Amino acid sequence: MKERPLILFLEDVAEDFVLVNRELSRTGLVFEAKQVETREAFLNALQEQPPDLILSDHGLHEFDAFSALALAKEKTPDTPFIFVTGSLGEEAALTLLKSGATDFVLKHRLIELAPAVRRALRLSDERAIQEHLAQPAADGHRTSSLGQNGDNTMGAGDEPYRRLVESVRDCAIYMLDAKGRVATWNAGAEHIEGFKADEVIGKPYSIFFPPEEIERGAPAAQLQRAAAAGHSEREGWSVRKGGSRFWSTSSLSAVRDEQGNLQSFSKVARDLTEIKLAQDQLRELNVELEQRVAQRTAELQAANKEMQAFSYSVSHDLRAPLRHIDGFLDMLKQSLGNNLEPVSREYLGIISESARRMARLIDALLAFSRLGSAPMRQAPVNMTGAARAAMHDLHNDMEGRDIELVMGDLPAVIGDPSLLRQVFLNLFSNALKFTRSRPRVRIEIGSTCAAQETVFFVRDNGIGFDMQYAGKLFGVFQRLHGTSEFEGSGIGLANVRRIIQRHGGRTWTEGVADQGATFYFSVPNSNRMERGAPVKD
Repeated sequence: MKERPLILFLEDVAEDFVLVNRELSRTGLVFEAKQVETREAFLNALQEQPPDLILSDHGLHEFDAFSALALAKEKTPDTPFIFVTGSLGEEAALTLLKSGATDFVLKHRLIELAPAVRRALRLSDERAIQEHLAQPAADGHRTSSLGQNGDNTMGAGDEPYRRLVESVRDCAIYMLDAKGRVATWNAGAEHIEGFKADEVIGKPYSIFFPPEEIERGAPAAQLQRAAAAGHSEREGWSVRKGGSRFWSTSSLSAVRDEQGNLQSFSKVARDLTEIKLAQDQLRELNVELEQRVAQRTAELQAANKEMQAFSYSVSHDLRAPLRHIDGFLDMLKQSLGNNLEPVSREYLGIISESARRMARLIDALLAFSRLGSAPMRQAPVNMTGAARAAMHDLHNDMEGRDIELVMGDLPAVIGDPSLLRQVFLNLFSNALKFTRSRPRVRIEIGSTCAAQETVFFVRDNGIGFDMQYAGKLFGVFQRLHGTSEFEGSGIGLANVRRIIQRHGGRTWTEGVADQGATFYFSVPNSNRMERGAPVKD
């Protein structure tokens, strides 16, 4: 790779050009960069000083990026071309690569840009070397490109390529004679294969193959493919000096004279052992992950079946005795009639009300259990509309009360419309309940945007609570006040937490005794929509 490659960046947003430069510089890459914004400037740059690499935005306003790619392939066909774009679907990416693009990188993942740039520049150098080595010289052959000791026997015009070949250490670049024997050797070959030049020159290149591949004739087959087709690729295990193995990828190209006679072969090989081991490890991790997911799925399915069985039992087996209690109480009242003493009638009323309360708790518990297993419908949600709809549902509880409702413009999100409406319904109901003793009620609904999430809140001026008990509020059947003071099942806030958890958010609360409370819930910014986007009320 050149010490200071020239990178041409076709980009009409100056800030993105700055970010790309900073990211590449951060990784230690030394380069020159030039930004152009129009077709005319792009064409002039290609003609005046052909770049070593082209980066191009995909969403240009005045100059279609596909046209830029076609123009680059026409003017500088060997220059790598990488799209750096804000968004790109799989079909568009496939079209780009088929059209000749080298790679593409998304702007929100610029950490992947430097490796893509280095890879493109390195492959470009390898291709240039192979094309040069494969060209027939004026005297009809080029079999002695580099001597045994690296002496240059090329012509004066070959000097840049000799320096380039000798400077490459992460690629083995060498020549084979027509029979497949090593004819030249570079520093990269010594670094990767382990042999010095005087140990390998004249040896058949089959010494780099594992015994099992030699036995089935793989070295000779690759030479034959290269001779017949002009080029042959291979990826697999290779053997270095001492017998250790490494995973390599190599390309073998036939070199012919002007009459088409086979003179030699050029070979470029790379050590990809680390990548191979990482891929194998990733594959093993994926298999393990799939097994764990399958196991977890089976456990969840079993848990769901148990929950369904539990719900059925609660619905049928527990409700039946409650119905019997309530029913026989009525029969007892009718049977005793006027003979029932007032205190006994009061006792029977308490028993009947307790049975009905137990039935309501069972209904609430069943509703809570269904929240965890019901499928979620993802759709754009107008949170302002959801809050207003929930408040409208509670208009009966608001009649005759002095209530000041303060609500800002809430940002829209992606989520389940009915569930998020249920969140507001539970929080508003909670606020109305615990402000009942206030002559003038104030309820505020608002939101704040943070780096990772959008936070919504419902604040009231009710009776509040002591913060040491805040951890109890979102628990099932957890109450800080008796049912004689405030009605309810004690499960509304638990429903809020479960709904928000299913959206990937969190819930918390702040309060001061006799000074009101604020209940918060968040939605990840990945679920938030920009203002002005079309949403459903």
